[in-house]
Amino acid sequence: MTTTRFSGAIRAIFPVFLLLLVAWFSITSQKPAEDAYASNKDSEFSTERAFVHLQQIAQKPHFVGTDEHTKVRDYLLLELRKLGLQAEVFSHVGGHFRHSYMAANTHNIIAKIPGKQSEHALALVSHYDSSLHSSPGASDAGSGVVTILEGIRTFLAKQQQPDNDIIIIITDAEERGLLGAKAVVNHHPWAKNIKVALNFEARGSGGPSYTLLETNAGNKKLVEAFAAADIQYPLANSLMYSVYKMLPNDTDLTIFREDGDIQGYNFAFIDDHFDYHTVNDSIDNLDKSSLNHQADYLQALVAYFAVADLSDFASEQDLVFFNVFNWTLISYPFSWVVPMLLLACGLWLWSTFVAVRRGKLYIADVAFGFTALLLSIISVAGLAFVSLSLLPTLWPAYAESPHNFTYNGHYIIGLFFSVSVILVISIYRLFINKVSLVALLMASIFVWLIVNGALALYLPGAGFLVIPVLFMLLLYLGLVHWQHTLTQSQIASIAVVLALPSVALLWPLITSLVVGLGLKSLVIACLLLALMMSLVLPGLIMAKSLALLQWLMVSVAAVTASMAIQAADYNVRQTKPSSINYLINSDSNKAYWFSSSKRLDSFTEQFFTQGSQQDWPEPLYPSYRRTKVTFFAEAKPINVEPAKVTVSHAEQTSSTITYDVQIEPQRDTNMFQLASLSAIDIVSVTINGQAITTGGNTIAKAQFMSKPAAMGMIMHYTLSEPRESVQLQLTIAKGGAGAMPVMPQLVLFSTSYDLYQQFPWVKPRGVGLMPEPFHVNDAVIIRQTLDVAHH
Repeated sequence: MTTTRFSGAIRAIFPVFLLLLVAWFSITSQKPAEDAYASNKDSEFSTERAFVHLQQIAQKPHFVGTDEHTKVRDYLLLELRKLGLQAEVFSHVGGHFRHSYMAANTHNIIAKIPGKQSEHALALVSHYDSSLHSSPGASDAGSGVVTILEGIRTFLAKQQQPDNDIIIIITDAEERGLLGAKAVVNHHPWAKNIKVALNFEARGSGGPSYTLLETNAGNKKLVEAFAAADIQYPLANSLMYSVYKMLPNDTDLTIFREDGDIQGYNFAFIDDHFDYHTVNDSIDNLDKSSLNHQADYLQALVAYFAVADLSDFASEQDLVFFNVFNWTLISYPFSWVVPMLLLACGLWLWSTFVAVRRGKLYIADVAFGFTALLLSIISVAGLAFVSLSLLPTLWPAYAESPHNFTYNGHYIIGLFFSVSVILVISIYRLFINKVSLVALLMASIFVWLIVNGALALYLPGAGFLVIPVLFMLLLYLGLVHWQHTLTQSQIASIAVVLALPSVALLWPLITSLVVGLGLKSLVIACLLLALMMSLVLPGLIMAKSLALLQWLMVSVAAVTASMAIQAADYNVRQTKPSSINYLINSDSNKAYWFSSSKRLDSFTEQFFTQGSQQDWPEPLYPSYRRTKVTFFAEAKPINVEPAKVTVSHAEQTSSTITYDVQIEPQRDTNMFQLASLSAIDIVSVTINGQAITTGGNTIAKAQFMSKPAAMGMIMHYTLSEPRESVQLQLTIAKGGAGAMPVMPQLVLFSTSYDLYQQFPWVKPRGVGLMPEPFHVNDAVIIRQTLDVAHH
């Protein structure tokens, strides 16, 4: 009896162990180890050498126009020249429309490794400016810059001349609207020869580096090259490619594609998103294995494209593609998606027909099968939705997180996922004695076929998700035709083995969904997890492993809940976003402190009381993007001189009116913002002689400009020199009867990040606090109305 129980326990444990092992390996095989590039040989990439560069360029914030920005540029020029390259600074105004018209006089670093022929070139791209106003930029994008530096040094050490030119482009003002890329792609003579670009980015400080493609046509050539380059850790799939094309997120590579018809690859690690654009984007927080993953991509693809034929790298065909662990990349044409789905549907219909004829399916059985599955899906999604709604109450930091990913976010994911598994198992255990394994599979595969049908119509890049279904169809066929010839143990083993592809393909996608889209996507992720479990459960049911897995998940839920509670509070590493700005209205000589913090803290309490939370008069400083004033109070005006603004003349046609405006700062200034307090139909904008086009964002412009009685920021100009003057030409459409007024109501805001210099009595933020990211902070802002009425 004891031996029988022991063997039964082993049979129950092994399937759970095997499935968890595959799930674990599908995650841990995504990137290299921290010591993957520990060699000091000249001809091999060294992470430590890359970090020596990072120590120099990510010591302090180095956003456009600061002394640190200039120091970083000079350092990079020197290091490239040490490698024997003729590095230069390409200075040109870059202008772009992203939510508003944005421009700056950019200073981009350009160098070239000459090829045997100079007709075609590979570009290696990253940016050296950090985000406003407090981020050291170690990951974004210091990691990309040093990966290129060390990767190029390694390539040159091998003393092999490439067939194609290799152009190094370290762009400027990426954080201010992709402005450096705009300048290089549209105005540098080398840009016309670039056929493929590799762009290295980061949207967090850790995790694997995902591959996202940018192409105006099909992805076939890009995918085939990626597969042929012998990358050790290829992390890419066409689902991410399809989703990325639907999102508004842009990188420098977007400009290469839109303006230069240059296709290429984005490589970006996105985990630990809470560090993005904050003081915590530091060298200490950068995961070395994430940088090593960037190095893996760069070395393999530089070696490949250095000698590849780039003369015809365009394609009209799209491929479905996905990686299997870190072993290989599998791809096939989009045109296969529907036939594979039809094959799956045909097998399901035939097997179901045979099952009904052989008496293995009956109405009550099928009803119970669908009930178990649908009840699981609805319950899991519903619980996740309710729980997410409660999170801001349980953890105020959840509501305060500007990233939609809290410091305890990984533990929250673990808690939600483990509870979802517990719930699914609990529901299925209610039906085990009422439904056959055939009926459970029949219902699960049917729902998966519906999902794949929708994906084939609207998201064909996800076509590979039919593959797990095909494996489970093999089990379905086997149960229908040969169940009577197999023992329960054999069926259990076959079912578990056929479920492994589902775990290998779906588990990393589900986890990366939440990492990529934030905690708000947990409802969708838990729903997908329930669907994945429906493919895994047949094997666990036959192996009698459900109770074991359920109790294991209870333990995981308890641990992750405890860790989530412990990690919920702010501390030295987990800092609370805290916002303060000073605004002086030069028209009325009234001044205000204002903040977008959700709650007051020890820093903001210097300026406000709880009663300060009230509705902010938008015309004082219009909200834009993520900014929304939550606290404000009147302040004592200080003596700061507004910019000198001259409206030199106005030209009119029958349908438009043009204003020429010159802006000259009278004090050190970092940024000019121009707002319209009335509806305005902008025809064209030229800044410092550079026409600003909407590029691929025409729809975004139309949405922005079509707001009823629109008021808000219409222009951002970042100064690369503290007292740089700006010449603006603004052409607007004349309004007809009952339409918008001809005369715009324009307000200029001059922003400088010198709040502590102007107010030495302000106590700096203490432990556990940081400047709030993604918008202006710690700034002195001068507001002045432009006099356009008499021009």
